[in-house]
Amino acid sequence: MPDLRRTAPVLLLVSLVALVLAVPTGFSSAAFTARSTSTATVTSGDWVAPVVRVADLSEGVAGTVPVQVTATDEHGSGVASVVVEYRAQGASTWTRMCVDDSAPWSCSWATASLTDGRYDVRAHATDRAGQPGYSPVVTTVVVNKAPSAPASVVVTSPNSSVKGSTTFAASVSSPVGVTSVTFFAKRGNSNVWIPVCTATAEPWSCVVSVNSILSNGSNVVRAVMVDGNGVSKDSLEPHVEFQVGG
Repeated sequence: MPDLRRTAPVLLLVSLVALVLAVPTGFSSAAFTARSTSTATVTSGDWVAPVVRVADLSEGVAGTVPVQVTATDEHGSGVASVVVEYRAQGASTWTRMCVDDSAPWSCSWATASLTDGRYDVRAHATDRAGQPGYSPVVTTVVVNKAPSAPASVVVTSPNSSVKGSTTFAASVSSPVGVTSVTFFAKRGNSNVWIPVCTATAEPWSCVVSVNSILSNGSNVVRAVMVDGNGVSKDSLEPHVEFQVGG
């Protein structure tokens, strides 16, 4: 009878070798072929904002005022609508005046219920792609209420021969108040007005050395007042004449 203690290791080794030889030595690889084809058409978007402008308004408006707007979108999808807005100058909130969805773009501004004063007006247009464009702001003064007394500007000084430090003064009045008075002077035969000085409080006067800014001889002076609504008023002709000495 064979000695199993001696033959068992040999049999085990033979079995392992047979097992290894039974395993295939080659591997088959699976070939995968993938193909994907996709096409996309990119359409150029409308990134150009419309160009908008509000026509200048007169310095004083009352009642119902026509507001004309130009709006173009030459390189885009075309203007779809225009909104016109206004606000009291210095206010932060805009009030819608109207919406117009067809050219010619315009609004009727009802000012009768507004407080007299200076106002800003602007427009913004939206094109068919949703791009907005804003106009520059234009300003005007609403003056629905008749003033209790007309504004006036009268130069009171200088009116004689002067030299050195000279007082320029005016008598001014306005139903809406006065914010400033600016004095201008020129040679009698000149067309060029020279700013002399500006007074921003009563008494409406200021002092300058005339010899440093004006020529000797005959000169004339005028005053321009700006009232509480921002409206300018000039002193009436004939302008006051005075002499500058050496």
